[in-house]
Amino acid sequence: MPPTLPTSPALTAKEKREGKLAGRRVVPESRLDASSGEKVELTSDTWVEIVDIATADSVDALNCYQQRWVELAEQALEPNVFHEFWMLTSSLKNISHSTNCRFVFAFHRNKRVTDPPILSGVFPLMQESGSILRLSSYRLLTNIYSYLATPLLHPRYQHEAIKSLIFWGRKTGVSLLEFPRIHAHGPFQQALIDVLNQLNLSPFIVEQHNRALLTRDTNTEAYQLKNISGHSRRDHRRLRRRLQEQGELEFRTLDDPESVKSWANQFLALEQKGWKGEQGTAIGQRERDQAFFHEVTTEGMRQGKLQMMGLFLDGKPIAMKCNLISGQGGFAWKIAYDEQYARFSPGVHLELENIKYLHEQTDLEWMDSCATAEHFMINRLWPARRTIQHLLIPTGNFTGELYTGLRPLIRTCRRIFRSRFSPRQSQ
Repeated sequence: MPPTLPTSPALTAKEKREGKLAGRRVVPESRLDASSGEKVELTSDTWVEIVDIATADSVDALNCYQQRWVELAEQALEPNVFHEFWMLTSSLKNISHSTNCRFVFAFHRNKRVTDPPILSGVFPLMQESGSILRLSSYRLLTNIYSYLATPLLHPRYQHEAIKSLIFWGRKTGVSLLEFPRIHAHGPFQQALIDVLNQLNLSPFIVEQHNRALLTRDTNTEAYQLKNISGHSRRDHRRLRRRLQEQGELEFRTLDDPESVKSWANQFLALEQKGWKGEQGTAIGQRERDQAFFHEVTTEGMRQGKLQMMGLFLDGKPIAMKCNLISGQGGFAWKIAYDEQYARFSPGVHLELENIKYLHEQTDLEWMDSCATAEHFMINRLWPARRTIQHLLIPTGNFTGELYTGLRPLIRTCRRIFRSRFSPRQSQ
């Protein structure tokens, strides 16, 4: 038990507002968020606070963590726009999830007792079921519009945050933690490996793949010379000339906050005209998804985290793109094009404009394509790669370690069974 601290004189209302008192430092109340979660003590310096979100109406329970969450996102070990407060709460309010969500907020005690505790990590989780051993497990929250689940961690307390999550799981009977869609290289992966080695835990790699990544070069010309073949560049110029013959071609970007709704509506209409509309997967075909898109674009524009751009032919959009920004990086969130002009490759021309825009109009160092591993168009234009992993991590309970230890054997048996008894092999 920590020693009892000497009692300080009571503060007046004015002193609380000013955050100071003669001879000592005081934390203004405006800098402190009232916690609403269940507190679970882990060590003398670390604890977690748990907030359960059962319905869209209960998302407001996260508001008391907003200030510290936003500050954490601004300095996070690795940026992830999909786990920022504004993006994730909008998702919870509008996109239905199959299970309830549980947020684990990891805290580290500040060295100065007069300062508030440090939020070292935010872990949005959803409960999983279905394993052979019926283990209690949680996975990092994802949905159809979230392409990265790397958690937001404090750059100085990343190891403590990961340990706090694992210790919480061990203490509360959670056997497995599932990390889908996480960045497999970089400081987060390094911190995770350090912690797992310290705790003598062995993860299981469920799946991993590479997807296209745009990285800044000296300038646009240098990028194209280095990464796009001469034959492809000539072909792009030829197709652009043919497209310009169809009418007045113009590249536009969204600059006016008052035009966000108009741009969003044009994007939704363009997407719905294409193959996504035919398959019933266009955003505009579901009311809640449409509300989510409008909320994200509006709030993203307000916070300076949204880029919308498009190619317009005679004033009508034939290709549009929506990027989300976090830190020094971007995420190519959504793209749509008019299939009537597919023979001219409007999506490629817009992507070339995006590359130029990144180099000439922004300070971004990289942009994640958020695309599938086999995406032909983007893989040709963005040759750099980002590795994405799906991990199973035992918390240290016997059943969890047993399960992750058996998973390679289970995978091998399934592969052998399918290769020997699949219909293709039997014919």
